Amino acid sequence: PRAERHASVADEVMFHAQPALLERDLAALKPERPGVPDIYFVGFGAYSYEDVFMKEIRIISELFRERFDADGRTIALINNPQTSGEVPLASMTNLARVLHHIGGLMNPEEDVLVLYLTSHGSEKHRLSVVNWPLRLDEIDPAALKRMLEESGIKWRVIAISACYAGGFIGPLKDEMTLIMTAADAQKQSFGCGTQSDFTYFGKAVFDEELRRTHSFTEAFERARRVIAQRERAQQFAPSNPQIYIGGAIAAKLHEVESRLRERSAGAAPAQAGR
Repeated sequence: PRAERHASVADEVMFHAQPALLERDLAALKPERPGVPDIYFVGFGAYSYEDVFMKEIRIISELFRERFDADGRTIALINNPQTSGEVPLASMTNLARVLHHIGGLMNPEEDVLVLYLTSHGSEKHRLSVVNWPLRLDEIDPAALKRMLEESGIKWRVIAISACYAGGFIGPLKDEMTLIMTAADAQKQSFGCGTQSDFTYFGKAVFDEELRRTHSFTEAFERARRVIAQRERAQQFAPSNPQIYIGGAIAAKLHEVESRLRERSAGAAPAQAGR
């Protein structure tokens, strides 16, 4: 017997509700706070046939709302039948709109975008964007670079969990950008599938290490070792996760990390004193 049928984004009610969902979520985003290096988080779960990408975006969005002080500055775009009536779909057009809108809310000198894209990737370095029966465009490095440049967002942390994602680093790298990818340009990454809650990369970097540190570089270096252990245990070929750190963004992220550490330390005594 067929599994319970979820609403499709192509059903008339869902289809016509989609623009309003995006408008609602854009309108809910808060403006920047003067003097505060804010993080704006965008999650993009692009492949509707496997729940792992939806699950990742939901959990990581919550992590940024709580631990990275991004409540009101977090938005998710997801392709999944379960979210068709609740969450704006993940498409190149919607991502461009979100980035442009956030670019208008941010202080370009103070604030940092964290963009997490999770999907399947091809050897031609294209991210699958699938929400059947819609025909959605794949995202390649040139398209993502164009969207980011047109947004006016200066400081960027970009994480891509997909096979062959290292192919995005060359076109996207600059002094103001940190890029983390689940694999190098020639390798597959692991952990997707119908039963998974996380990809190996998303689990290790975000759900484990970024709960212990506010440093993206520290989290990545620890996660890289964890991923290698898990791959060896499963006898998978190494995915070889990659990181690129622009010359200027290291200091900016240190400033953000310092603020978040102070915020966490300030919250701890109140909890302990209960």
